[in-house]
Amino acid sequence: MTRITYFFHVQANLSPTDNIRVYYQATQKLVKILEEFSDFIHSTVKQPLQEYPVPSTGEIIITKKLPIKNDDFEITITWGEGGKRQLGAGDASSKSGRSNLSPSSSSDLPVAPQAKNAPPACKYVNLVLCSGLKSAQGRTGKTATLLLENPSGVNGLSHTAFVEQIQSVFGIRGLGVQLYLDSALTQEVNGDAPVTALAGQMVYITYPVGRTEGSLTSNVGWPVCHYVNIEGKSKKGTLLLENPRGDVLSLEEVQAQAATVMGVPLKKLKLSQTKEKMSAVTDKELQSLSTLHGRTLYMM
Repeated sequence: MTRITYFFHVQANLSPTDNIRVYYQATQKLVKILEEFSDFIHSTVKQPLQEYPVPSTGEIIITKKLPIKNDDFEITITWGEGGKRQLGAGDASSKSGRSNLSPSSSSDLPVAPQAKNAPPACKYVNLVLCSGLKSAQGRTGKTATLLLENPSGVNGLSHTAFVEQIQSVFGIRGLGVQLYLDSALTQEVNGDAPVTALAGQMVYITYPVGRTEGSLTSNVGWPVCHYVNIEGKSKKGTLLLENPRGDVLSLEEVQAQAATVMGVPLKKLKLSQTKEKMSAVTDKELQSLSTLHGRTLYMM
């Protein structure tokens, strides 16, 4: 079940408050397991899983095959009626609870400050859209941070999954892109090399043939997005507080990240600012990113 929730929150980049519909196709063995864990799944995605077929009227967000041991499992997520995220400069808030930064303000934001003596617990890369590429599906930023593992040493990405997550972060699923390691677009990312070899670098995302646009042309040596580290159950991980840069996550979204990374039910998880677990994180702290940036949170 952890793999399903990881797909939902990280690969599909959705929050529990999004108005979606979830459909699946699975073997009879997996269907029985899904029924046993129905309460846990519902607490995570806030929607019941429905068996295929997917209605022809549904606007598909993502379809993914998830091999689970020797069984095949396919999941498709569509927007519910009126559920697609729409952000504009005058919106009071988005449906997901993210900040209402306008496209012009968020795309021009400087990178997050370096959290000295508190690097991310997980390997990461920074991302920047080039060649006129723009975020879609409610995202507004041009720069982002992508974790290559989470928790530390776990859930490493294949090259295909790496590209899919880049597309998901910026809301450009299904769009053909090319990846480069330099602003001149001469060093294309090698799909045969381990993704972990990219750790700490900047990846430039373009159309199949493109040129760079924008002010960020070199890596800064730390994540461009605000983040916190998390510890608990002998695991260490990293939670992004915004992604792309300027698209700030709600407390519920951060908690959903934590539940997925640490492998615990969302309804049982609370985050503390201290090892003594006496000070719970609230929405107020998240509204000021500098308050939590670079700190370590603990599971209560």
